[in-house]
Amino acid sequence: MGAAGGASRLIDVLIVSLGSTQGLRTADRELRDSLAKAGASVALTAALAPRQKRTLMLTDLAWARAARAAALSALAEQPSPPAAIVYSSTTAALLWPRPGAIRFDAAAAGKAFIEAQSELMRAVGKGVVHKNTGARKVSRLAARLKSLAPA
Repeated sequence: MGAAGGASRLIDVLIVSLGSTQGLRTADRELRDSLAKAGASVALTAALAPRQKRTLMLTDLAWARAARAAALSALAEQPSPPAAIVYSSTTAALLWPRPGAIRFDAAAAGKAFIEAQSELMRAVGKGVVHKNTGARKVSRLAARLKSLAPA
């Protein structure tokens, strides 16, 4: 998917969508529609799906490279840079060609916290991390997550 609105139209916001799941694609379209409803001219560009990789790390890197290529292509189509760029996820922003904002997904952050907590407690159980250190790290992660959540 290319930038919406054609190459000659100036845009206020460029949304770089990872688009790796239906949920991300839907959330990005809803963000685009909300910004347009508020009066901003918005372009949405999505990364093309890369080939399957053997590991999760390589898969994330391939998606990050695809998002970078999509962003560079959308930026090249514009006569002047957009006022803002919003990356749909941290993976999309990993190799960003230009700094921008990362859309915060509270549900994904909560899920990541649960996974991190589980891994830390497993490390405590195996003796890799001291129990007080594990508890402190979990507590700090919880506090950071709470501070990021909307009021």
